[in-house]
Amino acid sequence: MQYTKVLNVTPVEFFDAIQVSVIDDVKQATNKKIHKIESGFQYSKKFGKEKMNVKIEVFKRNCEYKARMKTSHMEAVTSYVVKECEDGKSEVTYTEESIGRKVNAFDSMRFKSATKKQLSKMESYILSKRDSKN
Repeated sequence: MQYTKVLNVTPVEFFDAIQVSVIDDVKQATNKKIHKIESGFQYSKKFGKEKMNVKIEVFKRNCEYKARMKTSHMEAVTSYVVKECEDGKSEVTYTEESIGRKVNAFDSMRFKSATKKQLSKMESYILSKRDSKN
């Protein structure tokens, strides 16, 4: 499933937010502090009662982020592809693929709604950070 939206943030700002989020997730999951993300980075975290393995498959700063999450019951791949637009905006395409699971119309509707909210929250977070610097 895929959703694209233009955000009022730069690719640099968007990837700074992704990096902060992943670094925080790693810290919560492993109690280890990392300073940057690279393609191939892996860690494990709790997902409900299960262990989830997370692998950052692609981290091309300001362009693309792709992660694979796997438990004993599911596997999913998520990605963000970002293109710079005019006036400091970014076109963000978010893709989510559930491996081995068929997607129905309800799943697609829920995905679009949830992704729209998620990207709007990310945009608001980034804009508030930008405003606090000024």
